[in-house]
Amino acid sequence: MLALFRDRRGLATAFLAGALLLLAGSLAYIAPKVLSDGIAIDFRFIWLAGSLWSEGIDPYTAAYGAAAGERLRPGNVPEFLLYPPGWWGIAVGFAAFDEVTASLLWRMTSVLAAALGAGALLWAVARATGTSATGPRATGARATEARALLGLGAAALALTFGSVAAANNITIAQTSMLVLLGGGLATAGVVAASRPVLIAGLLILSLKPSIGLAFVPLVLLLPTPLLSTATLGILVLAISAPPLLQFGPITTVTGFIESAARYGALEINAGPALTGLRHLAWLTTGTSPSAMLMLALCGILSAAGMVAARRIASTAEGRALGVAFAVSCLLCVAPLHSYDFVFLLPLMLLIPLLGIMDGAVILGAVLFTLRSSNIAPLLGLVPSDAMLPGTTVATIAGLGLFLWFGLRLALAIRTGQKAA
Repeated sequence: MLALFRDRRGLATAFLAGALLLLAGSLAYIAPKVLSDGIAIDFRFIWLAGSLWSEGIDPYTAAYGAAAGERLRPGNVPEFLLYPPGWWGIAVGFAAFDEVTASLLWRMTSVLAAALGAGALLWAVARATGTSATGPRATGARATEARALLGLGAAALALTFGSVAAANNITIAQTSMLVLLGGGLATAGVVAASRPVLIAGLLILSLKPSIGLAFVPLVLLLPTPLLSTATLGILVLAISAPPLLQFGPITTVTGFIESAARYGALEINAGPALTGLRHLAWLTTGTSPSAMLMLALCGILSAAGMVAARRIASTAEGRALGVAFAVSCLLCVAPLHSYDFVFLLPLMLLIPLLGIMDGAVILGAVLFTLRSSNIAPLLGLVPSDAMLPGTTVATIAGLGLFLWFGLRLALAIRTGQKAA
């Protein structure tokens, strides 16, 4: 992709300028949502947990639901905590502020986290393509390619921030935008063959297991995967240590598992509202398999893909293709909501390391889901009892990505060729 700009400095400059202009427009679009004092529907789960933790109260007990009615503003009051104890540090930190102030800071942090994740991945792609070189190599063609790469980063962020997925994330103060930082770091770590960066990303992703599970098998693309996994496990225990020590590991873990088991009891987590194979099953049969079953299947498929991708993991292009397959598993199989499709951002930034057709497929999925809740009614893709209008559109995009990158990975392994 960058080669298209190599001898076209004017085109690269125009692309960068246009992307920056588009990014400015996208930031203007989400700014009112960031600055809104509306109820932070999802973040209040974490804020309330932090408030209780800071007072020495276990949020994985009935005390959580009781406190919700007393401390939170009216509207979508949570009854139980769905998030793991690793949130302790973040939750307690934000709980130092009142709910309204903390919600504003959370929305601002979410946008910043997504941008930092994109920056980390751009750094890795620049290293892999040589556009980060300094000195004589930074002149001429390399400098032009670097300008084009910056343009890609700005355009990818613009398409992300301008999407329905990001708008919904910010409006309800979801956790996906923050966890997107982990996705960017994990992908950057694989591309740059940096174990510390990969583990840092996976640690952040552990905060949302429904997303992080698809990324954990990426350790197989770098040397000593067992060491990486063990290190990750120790760090997860470290960030979870305060509640584990305060209330006891068995009590805390059991409480979290019992709360997580109630995930499907919420209407917003039923088949009509979740994307992927679970949504397809609901569309075709009227029933949906267990969300936990789909999550396990996602992890298994991602792991199987990474085991196979080890054969082409000696190059950044091969590792990038492996990551693309893992992300496609996430978007197709895992029980997500349409607002989780902000995770198309890492795929966009990997385009320079993938083939032209890969880039076209990714861009097609991005544009198809960009305004998913708007185009779904036009295409007749909004079932009568669907809770989120863009769910079916996002499901189709995820399925298309999974089929494409599954085929691409199989062909690359069979031929022993690079991904690009």
